[in-house]
Amino acid sequence: MFGQELALKWEHMAHNVDHIGTEIRPYAGDIIQSLLVLVMQVANGALHLVMALFIAFFFWLSGTSLVDTFSAVIIRIAGPHAGRHLHLIGGTVRGTVYGILGTAIIQGLLTGLGFWLTNLSEPVLFGVLASFLAVLPVGAPLVWIPAGIWLLVDHQIWHGVALLLYGVVFISGADHIIRPFFIARGAKLPYLLTVLGVIGGVLAFGGLGIFLGPILLAIGFTLTVDYAGRGHAALLPTDDKRSMP
Repeated sequence: MFGQELALKWEHMAHNVDHIGTEIRPYAGDIIQSLLVLVMQVANGALHLVMALFIAFFFWLSGTSLVDTFSAVIIRIAGPHAGRHLHLIGGTVRGTVYGILGTAIIQGLLTGLGFWLTNLSEPVLFGVLASFLAVLPVGAPLVWIPAGIWLLVDHQIWHGVALLLYGVVFISGADHIIRPFFIARGAKLPYLLTVLGVIGGVLAFGGLGIFLGPILLAIGFTLTVDYAGRGHAALLPTDDKRSMP
């Protein structure tokens, strides 16, 4: 549809470098601003990662005393139900961590498999790269989307379309299924509430919301269930209350 026009445009620019500069100059400010924003976002994310590792190291050194102090404070605040809530928080955090790491590994394997099926080079290397990127909110699409576009540009239409569809359905689909599944198992939450907790947490708190969203939702859900159960028990006759476990 437009290959011939692009070829003529490319030939014209190849013979007139000054013309390229003239065409790019009006957009230079926007391009530089976009690059600066991207660099600042990457630097900000790297700083948060370094700070998180630094703080986690000291938490690991004095983890036992911190847990005892935190548990004592929660017990004084929440009373007899504190143990259940602490167990719920721990299960939610573990489920979230397992969900993130497990999803990243599976997405890396699926990405490597997709590269191998479409005859792309270095499927193992790009699979490992996708595993590392899958931990971040942007995830593995940073690997398989450029690869699919490159196949389309290289006139491997069927391979490119197949890789893009494979990435949308299987690679990205794993992120929306496996991660909430692990979190739901750890938090004992309904699957739909877990998905809503992850999405709402990311929208409200950013990347940290992957943890905070399910935790806050799990605590709120448990408090609601306990409150509803106590209200139901208060309406029962005395004989029925004695027969309740």
